[in-house]
Amino acid sequence: MRNFYFLLLTLITVQLTAQENVLAVWELNNNVEVSEIDPSLTVANTTLNYLTSESTDLTGDDQDSTITFDVVPDTNENGSPNAFSALYLDGLNFTGPELHLSLAFKRWSIGTGSGTVFQIRMRNSSNTVVANFKLAEGTGGNAGKAQVSTQLYNGGNGVFKNGGHFGSDSIEYSADVNIGLTLNFLNGTYAIWTDNPTNGAAGFTWTATSVTGTHDFTGYGEINHIQINSVIGSGSYFELDQIKLSTGTYENTVAEGNLSLPDYEKSFSFYPNPAQDHLNIEKINLSNSLYIFDTLGKNIMSIDDVSKPIDVSILNPGLYFISDGQTTQKFIKK
Repeated sequence: MRNFYFLLLTLITVQLTAQENVLAVWELNNNVEVSEIDPSLTVANTTLNYLTSESTDLTGDDQDSTITFDVVPDTNENGSPNAFSALYLDGLNFTGPELHLSLAFKRWSIGTGSGTVFQIRMRNSSNTVVANFKLAEGTGGNAGKAQVSTQLYNGGNGVFKNGGHFGSDSIEYSADVNIGLTLNFLNGTYAIWTDNPTNGAAGFTWTATSVTGTHDFTGYGEINHIQINSVIGSGSYFELDQIKLSTGTYENTVAEGNLSLPDYEKSFSFYPNPAQDHLNIEKINLSNSLYIFDTLGKNIMSIDDVSKPIDVSILNPGLYFISDGQTTQKFIKK
């Protein structure tokens, strides 16, 4: 048991050395519920139903840790696809100084000339667009190439900023790609990047001069919610692995979010997460008791009977770890 505590404390210490503060992350492990959210936030609409209401898993593998988005849903049920989703993370009220938005893809197919696009818009409390971030086919000399760009606003129609593309014929792409947009409201700067902000634009085959630069965010330095905006042409799709908003020093956590063990190999699973009153345990291969630890590695709860809901209402809001000695998982107490 002493070795177990030591290993868990080491794991927790490594995780806490990171300086990233996750506002919200969707790991998209075959579901679209928020995987982690800052417990200090009071927001509405955290489940990205827009992505799965009519789409199917094109890979045919229920354990691929991704979501395939290949159909724009008819959310208004009027026979016409709705290009705009609901307002997610409504009430975020983020005012800075710096925000990272990242989108991780496993693959995509963007039909030439189809207008296919996957885009996230960040809006303020007046529902005015502050910035959007998108992956689509390039235009002009970049036609036939998957291009990453942003549109930054401060009144009017916004300013287009091209980041770069992934080379010839990259509208058909099968490789892990994490793309991001960083906005710094305090310094009036932005950056489009691949993998992480430190890596910069190294992952692009071609990089535009506008991949980084300055922008006047005066009067637009607030993000209150996000919205997905999309067009999916015939035969086109995006396979998404993770969507994340964070502050501080960004970390690429895509691989971690996919879990070292797929769901069917974990000794247990649980829900809901985040949890406010109770955790429900689903025994898969569970043979030991469960232990709940805080971020300092202190064992604050032991559970022998997992057939009943675990009362976590007494815990303070924040991040915790639950483990049986084989599988250790994070959960958020609201």
